[in-house]
Amino acid sequence: MNIRKRLSKMSGMSFLNALRLHKDSIFMYKNKSFPTAFQLSIIAQEEIGKSNLLEDVVFQMFDNPKGINPEYEKMIVDLLYSHKDKQIRFSSKVEDEFTKRYFKIAENINSGKYDEKKQNATYVGLTKKQGKKRLNGKILNPIMSIKGVDAAVMITKVNDYVIELIEGVRRGIYSVDTEELDESLTLEAAQELESLWPNKSISSIKRLKKIREFDIDPDSTY
Repeated sequence: MNIRKRLSKMSGMSFLNALRLHKDSIFMYKNKSFPTAFQLSIIAQEEIGKSNLLEDVVFQMFDNPKGINPEYEKMIVDLLYSHKDKQIRFSSKVEDEFTKRYFKIAENINSGKYDEKKQNATYVGLTKKQGKKRLNGKILNPIMSIKGVDAAVMITKVNDYVIELIEGVRRGIYSVDTEELDESLTLEAAQELESLWPNKSISSIKRLKKIREFDIDPDSTY
């Protein structure tokens, strides 16, 4: 299997894994385990970001199917293992990159605040004082650090994105660059997510209304 095929396969696998994590986060939320729901939702976002990154690499390799140079390969590998880069990649897909909201999210990701909140949802720890963790810092308890609304916001963000992407692709409005990812974007998955998590942001409701004005492509009915 050549490198392009491997990355294409990974793109689809990463997206399906994101769906698994996302559904687990919904399950944990419904069982009032809000810190775990929040943590899983962030990881699901990272997997979607990874899938998107791999898709972009595959697209760029169409003119060079035999491989990529070592420097470019190292850069891609570094990105795949960077939580920040995957978080930003996902955020760039769900937010307008030219708005203050996106810049604020990107700033929080780059500063480590976003990932720190994910860690606070996972571990008991101590607050930092003057940039350093000390034994006299305030004790951080995941149960107290993450509220239901925190998890709900993250879950809704993922749910909106996935449903809109699937509906858009199946209606020919959007497109993806790998067959493996395309095959994972099934209408059944969108219907299941809409049933599991009926909540939607106002902006997503508006976008879906416009998307659903188009007929489903009869040649694209995964």
